[in-house]
Amino acid sequence: MPTEGGLSLTYSIKDSVCKGTGDEKKMTVTLMCDPNEHEMKYMDQRFYKSECKMELRYKSKGGCPVLTQGQVEKFMNDNKFLVGMIMIGLGAVLAFTGYYFLDFVIFAVSFASFSLAISYIALVLTDKGYGENQQPDWLLWVIFGGALLAGGLAAWMITKCRKFGIGLLAACGGIALGILICQMTAINNSIIYYAILGACAIGTCIMVSFLEKPLCIAITSFLGSYMLVRGVSLFAGGYPSEFQVAELIKQHIMPWTQYKWFWAYLAAVLILSLLSACFQNQITGKGSQRSNSNQTDGSATHGVNER
Repeated sequence: MPTEGGLSLTYSIKDSVCKGTGDEKKMTVTLMCDPNEHEMKYMDQRFYKSECKMELRYKSKGGCPVLTQGQVEKFMNDNKFLVGMIMIGLGAVLAFTGYYFLDFVIFAVSFASFSLAISYIALVLTDKGYGENQQPDWLLWVIFGGALLAGGLAAWMITKCRKFGIGLLAACGGIALGILICQMTAINNSIIYYAILGACAIGTCIMVSFLEKPLCIAITSFLGSYMLVRGVSLFAGGYPSEFQVAELIKQHIMPWTQYKWFWAYLAAVLILSLLSACFQNQITGKGSQRSNSNQTDGSATHGVNER
């Protein structure tokens, strides 16, 4: 079935006058969006007598909006295998052993956050010199390579201040949760969108100060699950990127009308987050029991030796 969106061309009939409006008579050809129709198929024609206008309606996949990809997304698509494998590998480690390797997770999240931020700023600045999305490939590699080095240095410095690193991890988890909420509710207003992201980030930062372990487990499970599912989607397809979702919502098109597996992917993220959080809680609980047991045995041995 055709959905919202499409393309319309309106032709004016020269030297004709519509009595109702005083304007020229018109004919409109509309191409409706139908992702399942690969050919241009005639639908119907409509007459608007008061406006002296006739409309011919067709449907086709060609009527669906073509989304402009930024250089970050283009780079990811051009290196889909490498990016996908990295996201799946890191996602699995983060989801199932995130709290167990919390120092490494703090480094990885800090590294990713600063690298992406530096890359984005550099791309925005070079857009002015080369034109939007016109940077040469060599410059992209220089930008991303420099961002990785700078991100690594910043992440190393953050690991020296563990509490700040945990706060950054909580903020990233809150932002990811906010993005997911906005995707599921199709928030179109920019102010509301960023307000939700900010509220989620601030809320998780506050909560992690007195619920460090359970919240860190929940955040690492969620972030890892999202990365893992996103990595799989690069190979399997059927799940739009965050850029595409934002663009669709701006055009008042619900993402799930264009991508039939949209809800299945989101459900996979939530289910995997729950399972991995339970797994993490289990292994960290056993680790604590072993540590307490070793401390008790050591105290008992020390007491025997004193006697």
